[in-house]
Amino acid sequence: LDISDNKLKDLPADLSGLKKLTVLDGYKNLMTKFDDNLCALVSLQELNLFNNKIFKVSPKINDMVNLRMLNLASNKLKTLPNIDGLIKLKRLALFWNTILQLPPLKTQVELEELQLQQNILQSPPEFGDLVSLRELQMSKNDMMKVVPSSVGLFKELREIHCANCSLLALPEELAGLPQISKIMAGHNSITVIPAGIARLKTLATLDVENNKIEQLPGELSEAGSLVNLFFANNQVSALPQFLLSLPALKRVTLGGNPLDRSEDAVRQVHDDLEALIASRQGKFTGL
Repeated sequence: LDISDNKLKDLPADLSGLKKLTVLDGYKNLMTKFDDNLCALVSLQELNLFNNKIFKVSPKINDMVNLRMLNLASNKLKTLPNIDGLIKLKRLALFWNTILQLPPLKTQVELEELQLQQNILQSPPEFGDLVSLRELQMSKNDMMKVVPSSVGLFKELREIHCANCSLLALPEELAGLPQISKIMAGHNSITVIPAGIARLKTLATLDVENNKIEQLPGELSEAGSLVNLFFANNQVSALPQFLLSLPALKRVTLGGNPLDRSEDAVRQVHDDLEALIASRQGKFTGL
């Protein structure tokens, strides 16, 4: 059922009678509440309320045990009630709200995509063993200082996005994720790339631009799948020779670091790396 873009302030009164309804698109309306009538739609599997004005969600949301996809992005939410009953969720979208705190997410073992970016979270929710999670989006939560060590439990995780927060470090536990291919952690206050993360065999993209990193760890030479390495605007003062040996590397940014191109060692690696990336038809943004 599609009731999108109708300037609705409330759901139609008789909608709660549609006990067999499985999909409801209600995005781009003016609804302010996720009320008990909506929670009565217990057969719903997909619910899209993107771009409304919802500021409150009824605790009875836990009656909606068949939900696979819940999109409450771009609303007025500051928090959510406990959602332990939503054990079949595969996608939960909460971005573009003003959420300060979330309840624990421990029972959503089928969850594959969690989108929490662009809120005001001071810390992530307490996570359980989200064994199916593939993508975790937490970027642009300006006050968030920590990525919890529990991310090491997410053995199916492919992507973690935690840019534009206030992180001081990346958790070592990321090194134990056998599927991880993308780490987006730019615009933080990170000082070190942990050795275990640097040697990840599956890592294709590492973005740590605009941090406070002083050196690229030698273990990065083991990152044989690395295609994109973005470390512009840090405190790196030397270019390691091993960058020239990374077999998949095609895109590099390194400007804005205190690298002295007049030094022979820096100039040689810089110029050789630029030529290597060009030969692979990649993109190099140097000094």
